[in-house]
Amino acid sequence: MSTVTFRATIERSGKTATGIEVPADAVAALGSSRRPPVRATIAGYTYRTTVASMRGRFMLAADRQGRREAARRPRVDGRTRVHRRL
Repeated sequence: MSTVTFRATIERSGKTATGIEVPADAVAALGSSRRPPVRATIAGYTYRTTVASMRGRFMLAADRQGRREAARRPRVDGRTRVHRRL
């Protein structure tokens, strides 16, 4: 399983849509798929998602439950960990 770690900020787009930009080199490290399925960990909260291409950027969705759980947990190092799901 590939693991990629990077710093990111949860971004709001519109009223409720939120996401995390994934650096292009991180997407390349995850494999050849354009929408690789991954497990993302934010502040100790892990969830399943896929990397999507939106307006020329690679993004991870940050759902409401994930944002709530991450907000409840202490931030250790401010990093987002993304694991390739095989």
